[in-house]
Amino acid sequence: MFKRFDTKAVTSALEADFRFKSIMRRIKENGSLLCPYDGISICFDGPPSSYFLRIVMPAVRNDRHIIGKRRVYKYLLKHPLFIVRWEPLTMFGPAPYTSIKINPDRNNITPSQLLDLIKFIMGDYFTASVSMFDEKVDIEDYTPMSVAERLYVAHKRNIVDYKQKRQTYYIGSRKGMQVKVYDKAKLLKLKNKKLTRIERTVKYSRLFRPTITYFLLSPRTDMFDGVVMVDINKLDGRLKIMKLLKQKGIFMAAYKKLSPSERTALKRHHAFIHPRINLRKLASDDLEQWLRSSPNLPIKIAIETCYKHHLHQLLSMTPVSNGSKYKLQPQVYNGIRQWGESRAIRILRNSLHVSFPSPATNFYGLQSDVVDAMELIALIR
Repeated sequence: MFKRFDTKAVTSALEADFRFKSIMRRIKENGSLLCPYDGISICFDGPPSSYFLRIVMPAVRNDRHIIGKRRVYKYLLKHPLFIVRWEPLTMFGPAPYTSIKINPDRNNITPSQLLDLIKFIMGDYFTASVSMFDEKVDIEDYTPMSVAERLYVAHKRNIVDYKQKRQTYYIGSRKGMQVKVYDKAKLLKLKNKKLTRIERTVKYSRLFRPTITYFLLSPRTDMFDGVVMVDINKLDGRLKIMKLLKQKGIFMAAYKKLSPSERTALKRHHAFIHPRINLRKLASDDLEQWLRSSPNLPIKIAIETCYKHHLHQLLSMTPVSNGSKYKLQPQVYNGIRQWGESRAIRILRNSLHVSFPSPATNFYGLQSDVVDAMELIALIR
């Protein structure tokens, strides 16, 4: 029997938990954030933590409306901040035991808070892997149709104008790395404004899924890889591609009609090499802004992945003056690049300056981005 959770009951139960309430409070304080990820799916080989299950299991119900629907997992829990599925059916053996989907863009969640949510649900995030994600950019002053007239997507054959309304386009198969173009202004109910979203789905094969920490800390050089918004205003109207574009109305539909040599010549054209809108740069800029919302993310990950003896080693490398308590003053990370875990550990070791004026242990400005004081004390002990 499939199981579903009563959303209202789950929400009430979680809001009564002090740990979850703390995460929610910090998220509400964020305001509006720029984030290039419209959804990240994280997978685990084990079930949610016993702590999380004790909170939500009283809200479980039998799902009697599954007939005719495809369900991979026995348990399905939906919350405004996340969707959790676990315990796959035997026929879906290769599926991860637990899958979590979080939308940091819609819910204004920082990278640090993303890890906090995963940790709350699963107990930790060290074994979390990213199975897929949606990256997006929003284009102002363009309708979905005008974007579709210019958008090139490499290695895609399927082009669908959903319901033939020229408002939503799908390029590529749902099973692969599909690109979607749709009217974001309409979804947001914005009047007298043109706003179109371009969204690219990226899926990882089972053997090549990055860990969530690697995904967050490593540089992304492949954002909107193979997706170009061609500047068709630079193309001569007498060219074959322009004549086909007038007939088809969609750039990819016209591009498919070109010969291999004509395609190669088009890709070398100035309109292709220097597009009017650089999608990769837009997404990369949004990613940088999003990472800056958690300036101490490398330090947080370094601390939470360090064992007790490792943290002692880090602290032993810093100068200590006479006294009885630590006062830790880390330098705030504000670089524009993402750094790997080994680099993060060096940052932590080099940034801690230990002195003793304070009667208590404080991580100045880092309570929400690293660990709170009590967690730090527990690690030191």
